[in-house]
Amino acid sequence: MPILQEQKSVTRLSREKTVFRGAHVYNPATHHSREHSMAQQLPVIKTDPLYILLREGNIKAFNERKAKGEKADLIGADFQRVDLRGIDADGLDLSNCYFRTCDLRGLNLTKAKLEGASIHGAQISGTYFPPQLDPEEITLSFLHGTRMRYK
Repeated sequence: MPILQEQKSVTRLSREKTVFRGAHVYNPATHHSREHSMAQQLPVIKTDPLYILLREGNIKAFNERKAKGEKADLIGADFQRVDLRGIDADGLDLSNCYFRTCDLRGLNLTKAKLEGASIHGAQISGTYFPPQLDPEEITLSFLHGTRMRYK
């Protein structure tokens, strides 16, 4: 069974689920395991309500709900061209996320998990990265889109 589904049009679904044109959408009914190799994983437009808040640029609501203890499933999420300035990233698992041309300026990502994430062409001025990431890994990901590996 496929882990990802290809959607051809923009559709609003019940319970805050959104499907985006031409993007891969997480399908919990067919998702059996998170243990897939990084090379096989594609960025995913998720149906998680907190993820949707971030995609829509509602950082304030995301931070408020996170502060109240709500958990977000962001592993492998597609954040291409999303402005994430101001997000409270402490404790977030952003493994295998796709941040191509994303705005990460001024973020403190030191307590976020970024293993396998890609930041190709992202705006990263003033961003603090986890100490487990070598500067070379960050540079390679920024310039060439490679996935960042921890020491």
